[in-house]
Amino acid sequence: MAQVSEVEKKSTNAEIRGLILAIRTKGDLNIRKDMRYTLQLLRLKKVHSASLLRPSPETLGMLQKVKDLIVFGEVDEDTLALLLEKRARISGNLKPTLDYFNKKFGVSSFKEIAKKLITGEIKDLKALGIKQFFRLSPPSGGYVVKLKSKTLRGKKKVVGNIGKQINSLARRMI
Repeated sequence: MAQVSEVEKKSTNAEIRGLILAIRTKGDLNIRKDMRYTLQLLRLKKVHSASLLRPSPETLGMLQKVKDLIVFGEVDEDTLALLLEKRARISGNLKPTLDYFNKKFGVSSFKEIAKKLITGEIKDLKALGIKQFFRLSPPSGGYVVKLKSKTLRGKKKVVGNIGKQINSLARRMI
């Protein structure tokens, strides 16, 4: 049984190469203390909050622990650029402008910042002076994600690893 879990961990780690976007979809009601603490470590304190994470065995283990409360997957460059442009905040709850990034880091677009974040040239959002989480709105059209030729819709929220489909969900929440 231990061999199976090691194989699953290796396959999960191999699937995600860039950044992981995690979005909290369920609230605090009837959640164990250890799960609540894990959500705090992932910087997902409220419903519809999102966080960018680097894939590591520890992070993937935490995501696996709270997979019934969040949705996560690999974020692409375009979605990350849009997320930084529309929902990023610096201290004082202010939106960062391109002038801010140009003066500090010499970058000319949000897409360039997103590319540097995904490749690892910029370690994390804290290095940019941006808050470590994003506040999103509920998704327009609801939590509808097409997985393996069937559409999940309705009162049950989509949870767990949805892979590249996180990008379409995040775009509807921005």
